Amino acid sequence: MKLLLIDHNDSFTYNIVEVLRHFTNCEITVTTYNNIDLNSIKNFDKIILSPGPGQPKDYPNTLKIIRDFYKTKPLLGICLGHQAICVEFGSDLYNMNDVTHGIDKEIKITDSSKLFNAIPENTTVGLYHSWAVDSKKLSTKISITATTKDNTIMSVSHKDYPLFGIQFHPESFLTTDGIKMLENFINL
Repeated sequence: MKLLLIDHNDSFTYNIVEVLRHFTNCEITVTTYNNIDLNSIKNFDKIILSPGPGQPKDYPNTLKIIRDFYKTKPLLGICLGHQAICVEFGSDLYNMNDVTHGIDKEIKITDSSKLFNAIPENTTVGLYHSWAVDSKKLSTKISITATTKDNTIMSVSHKDYPLFGIQFHPESFLTTDGIKMLENFINL
């Protein structure tokens, strides 16, 4: 299985790569968002959109990749990647009052998602973000699959295609079931 990891210039990208290296059926290619040859994406089976600084509007190539490939390739967005998926499907972001960098929080899985197979309904995740997705304008094609107790969106999935977004960092030691989540994505 060939996996493309699109790096948004984030220090966590290679932590994700280290977790993915445990899956022997996974050949990983990392490329930066601004150096991607869009035609080469057809050579990959799955795509992961990394975390990164800024907002999705700063990464028009990433938004185009979501738009062009969500129907044909399983896609997982992490943090900024999650936000990009939600923005591409019509949602807005808001700047959080309390920045969460290096904070662990319990989330509740609220809707079935293949990403959460064999994961408890309540699990702890590691958060590193200052923007969050506003649920008021989310497309009806996107389901919210996990939230915090204060109803901050922590994950989404498309209702018809294997498109997933997670606000938290599965590669973080603060995320109890993060490796299993990545394994679930790899094994789709």
